[in-house]
Amino acid sequence: HVVIVDNFRNGDLENIAGTANLLGLSDPALAVNYPVTFTFRDESFNQVGSPVTINVAADGSYSFASPVADGVYYVSAKAGHWLSKRLGKIKIRGGQSPLLVFNMLNGDVDSDDVVSVFDYIALSDAFDADSSASNWNPNADLDGDGVVSVFDYIILSDNFDLAGDDAQ
Repeated sequence: HVVIVDNFRNGDLENIAGTANLLGLSDPALAVNYPVTFTFRDESFNQVGSPVTINVAADGSYSFASPVADGVYYVSAKAGHWLSKRLGKIKIRGGQSPLLVFNMLNGDVDSDDVVSVFDYIALSDAFDADSSASNWNPNADLDGDGVVSVFDYIILSDNFDLAGDDAQ
């Protein structure tokens, strides 16, 4: 008898790992407050498996069990008001991949994966607000300092007219 086992995984299940850098935060350790969603797509850009959403560590590091079989994938990361970032042709074998580093640009207040005039409008509507204000919008607090201020406008302006890698 011959037994063939395909896509067998043994040992540590935390096989997809790396760093998700949520750029523009006043303190990078605030990244733990923002869940990051990882999506896997095949070479035809069809989604494979279910997306994985986790909170990263204070230094941006993450690890999770591979949700896909061995193969070559495009892997995207998206968090709150950051633009999506996609890495291409990542080889996953034995449930493991190389360390994946995502540097995500900030400023997507309305979460449509584009920094546009609509983000300026949403930020303006929440300007000078903190969590106790009736016009508070946590997505407009781009730097995570607890208040929507000129520093959030600067972040938005720096990335104005940019789109995430997965923008439709």
